[in-house]
Amino acid sequence: MTILNLKNVKFKINVFLLVILGIYIYFGYLTEITVIILTVTMHEISHVLAANKLDVKVKEFEIFPFGGVAKLDSIIGPDPNIEIKVALVGPMVNFLLALIFMLINHFLSIEFIELLLKCNFYMGVFNLLPILPLDGGRILRGVLSYVLGFRKATRILTYIAYGFSVLFIILGTYIYSIKENGLYIILIAIFLFIAANKEKRMAAFIFIKEVTEKKQQLLKKRVMKTQHLIVFKSAPVNLVLKNFLPKKFHIIIIIDDNGNIIGTINEIDLLNGAIEYGIDIKIENLLIKKKK
Repeated sequence: MTILNLKNVKFKINVFLLVILGIYIYFGYLTEITVIILTVTMHEISHVLAANKLDVKVKEFEIFPFGGVAKLDSIIGPDPNIEIKVALVGPMVNFLLALIFMLINHFLSIEFIELLLKCNFYMGVFNLLPILPLDGGRILRGVLSYVLGFRKATRILTYIAYGFSVLFIILGTYIYSIKENGLYIILIAIFLFIAANKEKRMAAFIFIKEVTEKKQQLLKKRVMKTQHLIVFKSAPVNLVLKNFLPKKFHIIIIIDDNGNIIGTINEIDLLNGAIEYGIDIKIENLLIKKKK
């Protein structure tokens, strides 16, 4: 259900959020759920504005009980700089709003303002946890991408998210058993697990999209930093692709079992070969086919 249209970006409420909203209203928590929705919406609007500022076009934002998911006009390649900057904006806005509400609450002691203060502060802290798809996870993925590449970084962050999800379920179950108010923590854990799994599935597609557009980026910029990889001739193409780093053009140096160079291949030819012959083809066989 669309609730807002800002700079050609549709903000939608997920059905799951509507269910949670109904449950909270039924148990008399209308004020609390209203504060949560307002805080999440302001958090996500800040992401949209930051993304637009960096020329990342967002088509739609779907708001869940614990965050939002962006839908882009097109899938862009993983740019660590952009991911880090856009992710940082959300928690920083939450902390800024918390400070503003703290000052207001100092002069006007209003329960609603106090709830906004606490919710923004806790959301800022929570979103800095190193878990995908939270902002802290995206920041850490951006940092790790420089060293490990986008796919490896995503895989590591996904496993971290799985671990946190299990911990949250255990914690929520324990709190619920003694205080009967840990249900929300369990729901957060389920949401994080599902969202992290979705990030993992999308990572390979986004990575391939970024590699396929590398040639156009090179033609546009006319210059690009190079990353050299030394690969044994028996290595499959899939293994080579896993070691690609963002914003670099890769030259693969192929060596035999004695360490002698038998040829080189660039990432465009590597990807074309992977598309034509499959990602399991050995790099030596791809080099032979390229020379024919």
